[in-house]
Amino acid sequence: MRKICFLLLFAAVLPLRAELADTFTLHNVYTDHMVLQCGKDIKITGTAAPGKSVEVTFDGNTVRAAAGNNGEWCAVLPEHAPGGPFTLTVSGKNQVKRELKDILVGEVWLCSGQSNMAFILKDAFNWEEEMKTAENLPQLRILDVSRIVSFGSRCDDIRTAGWQPVTPLLAKWYSAIGFLFGRDLHKKLNVPVGIINSSWGGTAIEPWMSTQAFIDAGRKDLAAKSLTYPAVDFEKYKETRSVKSVRWENNFFRSHAKEADKAASWSNIQTPEPEKWKSVTLPRRLNDLRIYRPGITWFRCEVEIPEDMADGDLTVSLGAIGERDETYFNGVPVGATGAGHSIPGWVPRYYKIPAYLVKPGKNALAVRVISFSTVGGFYGNPSQLYLAREPRRISLAGNFWKMRSEFQLPVGFAPRPAVAYDTTKNYPSCIYNASLAGLQRFPIRGVLWYQGEGNVSRASEYAALFKSLISSWRKEWGDPEMPFIFAQLSSLEKHAPRAKLPADFYQKLACRESSWAELREAQSDALALPATAMVVTTDIGNPLDIHPRDKQTVAKRMVNEALRVAYKKNTPGFPRFEKMSIDGNRVTVHFANAGSGLVAKEGKLRRFALAGKDGVFHWAEAKIDHDKVILTCDKVAEPVAVRYAWDNNPIDANLFNKEGFPAAGFRSRR
Repeated sequence: MRKICFLLLFAAVLPLRAELADTFTLHNVYTDHMVLQCGKDIKITGTAAPGKSVEVTFDGNTVRAAAGNNGEWCAVLPEHAPGGPFTLTVSGKNQVKRELKDILVGEVWLCSGQSNMAFILKDAFNWEEEMKTAENLPQLRILDVSRIVSFGSRCDDIRTAGWQPVTPLLAKWYSAIGFLFGRDLHKKLNVPVGIINSSWGGTAIEPWMSTQAFIDAGRKDLAAKSLTYPAVDFEKYKETRSVKSVRWENNFFRSHAKEADKAASWSNIQTPEPEKWKSVTLPRRLNDLRIYRPGITWFRCEVEIPEDMADGDLTVSLGAIGERDETYFNGVPVGATGAGHSIPGWVPRYYKIPAYLVKPGKNALAVRVISFSTVGGFYGNPSQLYLAREPRRISLAGNFWKMRSEFQLPVGFAPRPAVAYDTTKNYPSCIYNASLAGLQRFPIRGVLWYQGEGNVSRASEYAALFKSLISSWRKEWGDPEMPFIFAQLSSLEKHAPRAKLPADFYQKLACRESSWAELREAQSDALALPATAMVVTTDIGNPLDIHPRDKQTVAKRMVNEALRVAYKKNTPGFPRFEKMSIDGNRVTVHFANAGSGLVAKEGKLRRFALAGKDGVFHWAEAKIDHDKVILTCDKVAEPVAVRYAWDNNPIDANLFNKEGFPAAGFRSRR
């Protein structure tokens, strides 16, 4: 026992004896303007030579942390009440130090999942008015994690443009749910709020899970796969394109060779024919710039570089660009994803600018954007556009850019053949490794999750995977009951935004099986874990669009659940099936979270169904009795099972509590 105590004492004083580091780094999640989680130990981490130490000072507290054999150090400061702004200082040897300014302490939430979480404010309902609300929110800060992947092993760090105080322009291009949740939570709690967005459209649950999470879920096959490299990698990405597609792309360039020759000088230091260039604000998509046909478009700007940044290499970050680009600095190419560089358009662009190209004063940056479809352009958030010589950055977002079209495809030009879908971003653990694991050193209050569309065809596997993801994230963050709030899948008949449903669609709708309902059921199984909450969204979906635009209601409901689960407020919840009892041909369904009573919204109750021993479901007559629903059906004399809102598209299901929360769909037996 004495030996153990001596070793613990030795370990405690070791950082005090360790020599200060000549150089050190901070991990990328720590930047100016960040929000640190209140009420928890504050952890600041970085790298230094093994055995060397740093001193970290924050609001009068100073601690020393020594780097271990892996070169990482972790300074732990005492928990702090909400407030700020503060300055955080990390110091090494010979007055080498790094200061992070405008730091707040408050509530930090992570937003993650697929496209409905990545869905930007600009595409939501009433976005212009919502964007304006970001003008006076100095205590709301946002962070975007770049979308990158790593196969087989975890990255040492995330890639991000850093924390930013929210502005209308930043909010416009940020996760709609993330911004709206952060804004409303800040108003409710009156404390600083930080939102981290690490989401990616079109992703299944598997890339968000660690190897250990697969093992814990009993999926050793996926665990083994997560430690390997996919059969199709970025170097082989072009091989996924069909022969027809390659021929089409060759014709795309060949048929406009004359235009390309004329544009050869557009990358020069001096702007050629300046009167022919149009002023634009970036980041923007091409269709926002009234470019509605595929083609090639140039973007140029002049950047003023101070002398103290002009004596070394720079990095230019352009965010994701659709589909390809060629980037020039002072007339010299510095990076490309054009022909011969077949990298997917969703990969953020980071190019090195060698020191010999950099000069103090005005410098010219030109980007040639090659778009094979009408949805090209700059996809990143404003915070992802910058020139950097860390820790200093020059923003490249704004209205100082010039644009000129090299060519647009003429009407009648054959459309591009279908391209084989690249599935590497759905490889097991690849997003977790690169875009999530590095966040888990940063204490947070909880997680908002909106994902499941990518697993609809595999609902039977999802329940175990989802519960394991939640448990593993909690374990990695060192918080076994970290609040985890998730959105249940919304209503969808088919993804056809320009189509319409027949006027009598719901009147003629028969009871049917549903893969979407099965996935919603698998999601609801996670409520067996502590400190979880499920937000029902079937009533606010769009039957013809997998990306419903009403993100305001989703965010408000998530705030409600956060207040209840994370902050122990007495807020109402969503009615959920509790049990059923059968008396002859009559079924009584009991609901939990009925609040002050159940109600039918807009007419009599719809979407309840009963089945007998034959398993065939028929629509039932339904009547409310406070927190219960009484069901009968002429076609089912001896009912044994009940369903409610069991459909891909139960948007007309109308059971709510009086507090205005919709009941979750269910089936009484599987």
